[in-house]
Amino acid sequence: FHLKQLKTKLTSQCKYCGGKGCTRCAMEFDLHTKYAQAGIPIKYWDLSLADLDPSGKGVKEVTNYVKKLKLAYLEGQGLLAYGKNGNGKTLCACAIGKEAIKQGYSVRFTFLGEIIAAFMNTMYDSKQRERLKDDILGVDFLILDDIDKAYISEDSKYVNSILDTLFRTRVQNNLPVIMTANKPINNILQSNSEEVFTKSLLSLFDESLLSVLFYGSDKRSELKTEARKRFLED
Repeated sequence: FHLKQLKTKLTSQCKYCGGKGCTRCAMEFDLHTKYAQAGIPIKYWDLSLADLDPSGKGVKEVTNYVKKLKLAYLEGQGLLAYGKNGNGKTLCACAIGKEAIKQGYSVRFTFLGEIIAAFMNTMYDSKQRERLKDDILGVDFLILDDIDKAYISEDSKYVNSILDTLFRTRVQNNLPVIMTANKPINNILQSNSEEVFTKSLLSLFDESLLSVLFYGSDKRSELKTEARKRFLED
C-alpha cells in the first residue's frame, strides 16, 4: 500500500516527466522498493544524515564511515552506534543501509528479538532455517536496531547460541554488522545483574565493531513538540 502511494507521489512530483512516468522516477521507485525489501522502516526512507545536527556527537564519524563503505565491506568492519534515545542512532544506521543498497550491496534491517524468534520458529524446519540463514547470515550488511532491548528469557543459553552463530559466521566471512544500542558494549552484557551475553560474544563484538557514542539534542522531543503545535493547538 505504501509503495503504491509512493509510486504515485514520485511520478506526480517528477520534474522531468511532469507525472507521465519516466526512467528517473521509475529508478527512484525501484530504490525505495529495495529499502522496503531490506526492512528499512518507512519513516527513514527519505531521511538522511543531512537531517541531523552536524555538530551532534557521532554524526561526523558515521558520515566518514559511509564515505568508506566499500573498504568497510572488504574488511568486514561493522559499527555500533550507542547513546540515549532520540540522538539519531537509527537514522544513521538506516543511512548506512540505504547507501549500501545504492552501491549494490544486499542489506537487512531487523531487531535482535525478531532474529531470536525466527530462529526458534524454524528449529524443526531445516528448509526454513536455511532460508533464514541466507536472509540474516548471508547479507552484505546486517543492521540490528536496539540490540540491548531484546527480550531475553531467564535461560539465555539458546540466545547465546543463536548470537554466537550469527556473529561468528559473519565475522569469519568478513560481513559487517551495524548495531544500535542505548548502552556501550560492555554494559550490554549485563541485565538485572545476570550475564546475558557470553564473554566469547563480547570478544566477537570487539573484533568486528567500531563503537561510536551519540549525544546531542533529542530529536524525538523536538518532533513531539512540533506535532503538538500542529495537531493540538489553535
